[in-house]
Amino acid sequence: FHVPLRLPNRQSVTLTVYNLTGHTILEKEQLLNAGNHDITVNMDTYSSGIYFLQIKSTDYHSVHKMIYLK
Repeated sequence: FHVPLRLPNRQSVTLTVYNLTGHTILEKEQLLNAGNHDITVNMDTYSSGIYFLQIKSTDYHSVHKMIYLK
C-alpha cells in the first residue's frame, strides 16, 4: 500500500505497522525533504487482517486502523 505525505520541511518520518496484539511487525524510517511524498509499504508476507499504522515525524503523529486484504 501507499502512504501519501506532505512535509513542510526536511525531517525524519517513521511508519510503524502493529498487529492487533500490539506487536510491531514492520517499521520504516526515512529522512525526507520538504514536499509531497508517496511512501510504499510492502505487506506481501503478512496475512490478511486488521493492523494499525502509526506515522511519526518531527511535527506530526497519527495512528490509523487499516484492514489488509490479500
